[in-house]
Amino acid sequence: MNMKQEVVFIPPDRGRPCASCTKCCQWLVAEVAGHKFGDGTPCYFLKDQGCSIYESRPIGCQSFQCLWKVDLNIPEWLKPSLVDVIMKTERLGVFEYVSISFAGEPDIKVFDWAREQKDMNFVIWDTKEVISNNEEFKNFYRVLNTDFGV
Repeated sequence: MNMKQEVVFIPPDRGRPCASCTKCCQWLVAEVAGHKFGDGTPCYFLKDQGCSIYESRPIGCQSFQCLWKVDLNIPEWLKPSLVDVIMKTERLGVFEYVSISFAGEPDIKVFDWAREQKDMNFVIWDTKEVISNNEEFKNFYRVLNTDFGV
């Protein structure tokens, strides 16, 4: 079987503006110019007015686009700085899902909203809880999590 891998290039700064939201600069684990950050520790280059190296920020920072920013179907109230979660689209095998990562103390409304989405799969990264109506996805994720720690 020949499976063709599609390469998708994400243009920087598409969709909604981040404005004052800097959750990814504080909660996503990464390293920039020898400075580690994440899990609540802000990036060394994050200042009061935002990223102090914005114009020359690393490609990882340029290419990361949270789901709220790029998917205009996601409600405005789900902005990471308002609900303390970061959502991003992931792929695991043949399944696409939304990874929800805590970025502080999450607003419980996020999970209620996720349960209302009938055609989307969600994995809460911090707890490994799956929210989905797709039994195949839930079983696939359960096996991967149990057998491989994914």
